[in-house]
Amino acid sequence: MIPVKEGQKNPIWNLQAAIGAYYDFESPNINTPSMSFVEDVTIGEGESVPPDTPFTKTWRIQNTGAESWPPGVSLKYIGGDQFGHVNTVMVKSLDPQEISDVSVQMRSPTAPGMYQGQWRMCTATGLFYGDVIWVILSVEVGGLLGVTQQLSSFETEFNTQPQRNVQGDFKPLRLTAEEQA
Repeated sequence: MIPVKEGQKNPIWNLQAAIGAYYDFESPNINTPSMSFVEDVTIGEGESVPPDTPFTKTWRIQNTGAESWPPGVSLKYIGGDQFGHVNTVMVKSLDPQEISDVSVQMRSPTAPGMYQGQWRMCTATGLFYGDVIWVILSVEVGGLLGVTQQLSSFETEFNTQPQRNVQGDFKPLRLTAEEQA
């Protein structure tokens, strides 16, 4: 033990203060970007996906900082279940308080069950920042979300087809007497 004279402060505390001051002086002044999770746009709580089905997971995020994000930011997979081969998606640099959606193409696991994965924003230099955002997936035979997204893409494709002219009394769901027999 180090002897302490009467009236002298504990030398161990002085050593800790000196080390802390050294590291504070030596560390660069990094202004870390800020990001907050706003809401799930797709695959929200209680929604399910059939096994082995492609889907799009979309989160709404916000730059909650006072400065724009630096160029080259991305959303990176950091743990849990990955749901496919994508582990990084580029994200546009957001201005302060700006809100945007970010999406990742995924595929549900082949076995029914509950699955979860975590993603986080990252600068081009590798600095992680902001909230950890989650994908929590219920894989169920007969799950509806994958079907809903597939119908949505079918509707988009159908709406881009040329218009068809229909002549006369067109009744697509009514059978003629001959067809009923």
